[in-house]
Amino acid sequence: MSSLSVVILNWNGIAHLRRFLGSVVECTPPEADIVVADNGSTDDSVEWVERTYPTVRIVRLDRNYGFAEGYDRALRQIGSRYYILLNSDVEVTPGWTEPLLRMLETDDSIGAVAPKLLSAEQRDRFEYAGASGGFIDSGLSVLPRADAVIHRARLRPVRRPSRGVLGKRRRNGLPRRAVS
Repeated sequence: MSSLSVVILNWNGIAHLRRFLGSVVECTPPEADIVVADNGSTDDSVEWVERTYPTVRIVRLDRNYGFAEGYDRALRQIGSRYYILLNSDVEVTPGWTEPLLRMLETDDSIGAVAPKLLSAEQRDRFEYAGASGGFIDSGLSVLPRADAVIHRARLRPVRRPSRGVLGKRRRNGLPRRAVS
């Protein structure tokens, strides 16, 4: 069993693989497994990976299961202590896995970590996929600094209500109260 597997879910993504997989292979520690989990692609992406990067493991799924189920099915076929689920359109840099693994190794209560992502077009700006409306970069953020987010990503026990996740329902199907 590997200590770390970098898993990239792919569906007809040969253009992204051609552009970004090289950085993953070059910048990932040699002891880590790099896996392309293919979601039933019909393009030449799997064959291209096999020809270009023979050390990259391929997990072939029989059809496109979508994002969550695709990863779920792929991870069941990979034995590893830690998994990095990496989008196929991400360029990584040397040393990119070390801070993530160091954080996981220092505290057993941490179940997930995420790196800072910089925009490919504006490399001095964070990639936030619209989540904060650009406030991260403007200095007007009401959110904690990105390096502080990882430190606060600790698992907390979840209080479960006795009657389902959203509690008792009204006749119209809407919950009476939300449970935090």
